[in-house]
Amino acid sequence: MATGSVLATKYAREATPKDSTGNYAIPKMIPGGLNELIPSLYFADSGDSADFPLVMPAYYDAGGLTAKIYWTDATTTGATFRIGFRRYDASITATHSYSFQSVVASALGGANEIGTAEISFTDGQIDGFLAGESGSFRLDINSAVDAWVLAVVLTED
Repeated sequence: MATGSVLATKYAREATPKDSTGNYAIPKMIPGGLNELIPSLYFADSGDSADFPLVMPAYYDAGGLTAKIYWTDATTTGATFRIGFRRYDASITATHSYSFQSVVASALGGANEIGTAEISFTDGQIDGFLAGESGSFRLDINSAVDAWVLAVVLTED
């Protein structure tokens, strides 16, 4: 597929806690305009994280990809996000380590504005994912800031 093709769009409500003992992002609803509620993941502390299931589409060319994080906060500080990928192989319980890449997201212009942060990955940094393979990616925050993540969009480089 062409550069920029969307591989996956993962919304906050699709995330799962990383485990039962660790810090994890909390699903929350943000009050929006016109009496709507917007699903989000609330990252309260450094180290909070969430896992997103992923099946790489058949059209993926096994190259690099970019993760675009849509986020907001109640203040005007920046945040450091990290994402790592884990590919399942013959055994879903096999030990795989996440190879995290990070980005420092600039401070937003005002409280509750929506911002984006992008992280680029080479093929080797995404655990060798191939088209049609399943796995997950972990999003965490590595800074002491309250942040709400709305979605993560993966595009092919």
